[in-house]
Amino acid sequence: MSDNDAVTLMAVGDVMLGDHPICIGHGVGSLIKEKGSEFIFENVSDILKKADITFGNLESVLSDVEIDLANIKSVQLRGSESSVDGLISAGFDVMSIANNHILEHGERSLIRTQELLSNSDIKTVGVSENKKRSRDLVILDRNGISFGFLAYCLVRDETSYCSVEDPQDIVSDIKKVKDDVDILIVSLHWGNEFVRKPSPDEFSLAHDIIDAGTDLILGHHPHVLQGVERYNNGVIVYSMGNFVFDMWQRKMRESMIFSCKFSKNGIVDFEIIPVFINDHYQPCPLYRKDKDTLLSKINNEFIECVSKDTYQEEVRNCRGQYRLALVKHLITNFYRYKFTYLCQILENFVKK
Repeated sequence: MSDNDAVTLMAVGDVMLGDHPICIGHGVGSLIKEKGSEFIFENVSDILKKADITFGNLESVLSDVEIDLANIKSVQLRGSESSVDGLISAGFDVMSIANNHILEHGERSLIRTQELLSNSDIKTVGVSENKKRSRDLVILDRNGISFGFLAYCLVRDETSYCSVEDPQDIVSDIKKVKDDVDILIVSLHWGNEFVRKPSPDEFSLAHDIIDAGTDLILGHHPHVLQGVERYNNGVIVYSMGNFVFDMWQRKMRESMIFSCKFSKNGIVDFEIIPVFINDHYQPCPLYRKDKDTLLSKINNEFIECVSKDTYQEEVRNCRGQYRLALVKHLITNFYRYKFTYLCQILENFVKK
């Protein structure tokens, strides 16, 4: 098979084009208002546009619907409608919106986000007018090869959109549609935040999903990188980490572009392109020693399978570290907040 017959897919993790609750006024969304959303992607757009298909997880709505500028909960994790220009400039073709923030600002904002993406020729997967239709395949054809996408959120926050109650329903869906396309890709919003290793349950579910007929699993939600595993005839990317986000801890700024080459028969080869989010919230490819160091962690340290007890201890430690980091960031950036937002941040923090 020649390169002319192959199809390349590039995938990235969480793309959040608003302001994190603790970065209100100085996060991604605020920078986009100043410099435009194309600025965010300018160091990676040339890479992403080389792909035949570019995939990401959109971790925020793009909506100006019913916004209340006096209420931090109405402002946080909300991208402006003009931010779709950045996604277009980066060459995105399909985005999962099955995640725990897509209902953050209500159903009307979700619908508006879908409209903006559709009008920009970016397909959305994982959310539709009802739960059943949300589990339908989204199909893209490239170079005579048909690609089917399914997307699911397994994180059950109040603002999540979850189309399945039991993760094994995903396996059932795959068995029904695997023969409808040449290549089947499953996007999973899953796992525990801030933990750099998959859980034992995630290993088990991922293997079941590959065994059912999936070629590639693309994972996101933990906000940190996890490992990549070859399993039987498939590949599992457990977590691609943040791609555009205003989280400030180093491990939450480590990212990747996952590049995968396909033939009609499945995966031919893949490459991990290590990335780091700079101080301007821009994902930037790494080079030389920095690239090799992060690549080694992805291929070794971040794919380690640990016991359930060890994993749960890691979850507790990571949550505690994150809470301390929130306090440190709040104190360090005290002067950057509007007084009304600062009062609301402190009130919400005390409640939690």
